[in-house]
Amino acid sequence: MSNTPTPPSGGGSSGGGPSGGGGSTPTPPSGGGSSGGGGGGAPTPPNGGGSGGGGSGGGGSGGGGGSTPTPPSGGGSGGGTTGASGAGYSDITSITTNAVTTGSKVFYVNNSGAYTAGQRVRVINPLALTTYVEGTITQVVKNVSITVAVDAKNGTGTYSDWVFAVTGNPGTNGTVGVNGAAGPTGPTGATGPTGPTGSPGTAVNTGATGPTGPIGLQGAGGALGYWGSFWSDVSQNLVEATGTAMTLNHTDPDTNGVSIASSSQITVANAGVYNIQFSAQVEDQNNPAGTIVIWFKKNGTAIPDSNTNLSLDNQNSFAVASWNFMLKLNAGDYIQIFWYTTDTGVKLIAAASSGDIPAIPSVIVTVQQVAYNGPTGPTGPGKTFIIDHPKDNDRYLVHACLEGPEAGVYYRGTSEIIDNQSVTIELPSYVPGWATHISVLVTAIYDGKVKTFAASDVDRNGKFVVYGENGRFNWLAMGKRASVNVEPLKSEINVSGFGPYKWIE
Repeated sequence: MSNTPTPPSGGGSSGGGPSGGGGSTPTPPSGGGSSGGGGGGAPTPPNGGGSGGGGSGGGGSGGGGGSTPTPPSGGGSGGGTTGASGAGYSDITSITTNAVTTGSKVFYVNNSGAYTAGQRVRVINPLALTTYVEGTITQVVKNVSITVAVDAKNGTGTYSDWVFAVTGNPGTNGTVGVNGAAGPTGPTGATGPTGPTGSPGTAVNTGATGPTGPIGLQGAGGALGYWGSFWSDVSQNLVEATGTAMTLNHTDPDTNGVSIASSSQITVANAGVYNIQFSAQVEDQNNPAGTIVIWFKKNGTAIPDSNTNLSLDNQNSFAVASWNFMLKLNAGDYIQIFWYTTDTGVKLIAAASSGDIPAIPSVIVTVQQVAYNGPTGPTGPGKTFIIDHPKDNDRYLVHACLEGPEAGVYYRGTSEIIDNQSVTIELPSYVPGWATHISVLVTAIYDGKVKTFAASDVDRNGKFVVYGENGRFNWLAMGKRASVNVEPLKSEINVSGFGPYKWIE
């Protein structure tokens, strides 16, 4: 028999002896074995035996037998042609760029050899022999490509040089061994040090009580809004040839939101539409009769189309100049009533009372904000306060007041847990002395993970503890500052104020 080929060599040699032996069987990854040589011719004395002649082979058919010698000549010559090489597994390479990762990968190859779908292969980078991918062939396009479902790998990176080799399928898992006996419990480790306590959040001190806000306007059917009544009980002469302001020296004590300044400037504290009405007692003491001119000014500037002329018929004649004007005013605006005459005998006359007859003022002025329908409800708008708008100089910012049966206080801040346990928050030292029934609200600051925090009660020293995971949070402590009698008897208290702004004296 012929010898067995050894990978990566080809098939076995031709057989010896008088008859030819069979060829070897190919073994992966080497190529196929050659077929056996043909048997030698039977020797015929005296001239010598025939020569055996099998051709060598590579996986193809074997050579033909030698010819039978014919005496007296020598033996026949030998074998036939060498067979064609069969399909093998060696020298299959790829220059396809692939990364060392799992998943389906296509390798374009120089030839596909004897590889078929279902075989398990290892594809190695020849420049780094420990770097490879391994898996099962899912598709072979003959002499074009081999597709491998990679389920194992070693190394990292991306390479363009690969060599194919057959590999065995993974073996089955061995039987799980019997669990060994449990070892003795090790000693308890030492308790780690307590982490540092986070810094208390900054407490927000309660600011000083702000000024009382303006009285809100009443709804439909309620009292009048802002108003004022003013007059003068002295006569007035014209002291400027170009005009002068009528002066006022008395104010109604119930006037609300409208005041007098510099004896002539009527100022409103709240924006709105106002009706301004006046009357003046005029006398001309000269002959012939003169003319008086009266008009309005707003913030020192004459109001267009507000002028009126009044003519007196003769010497010592009296007349009452009276009319009203509607103006839209902003908070802090002021108005004045100006008069002018070329006749120095024209005066604004006041007269004292006589018996039951009241005195005659020289000038009477009333200013009344135009009423409007407020929100639904018996008292119109709730309590508000007004500040300058922080971004628009032409506007105010109106905020409403919270209402409840207690005087509330609050403190707030931000803190952080860093030991997965807790952090202690300390309120200002004075808080326990003037606030009671303090509750705490804790809100997590989101950092990509939803977290839950919980707080203890506030103790007598003004401290509370927040528990939870590591992370930052906001806290709000709210308390009751003073006791409020919510249902007092009217007979036991005195109330001051107007509209929704009322307080117990």
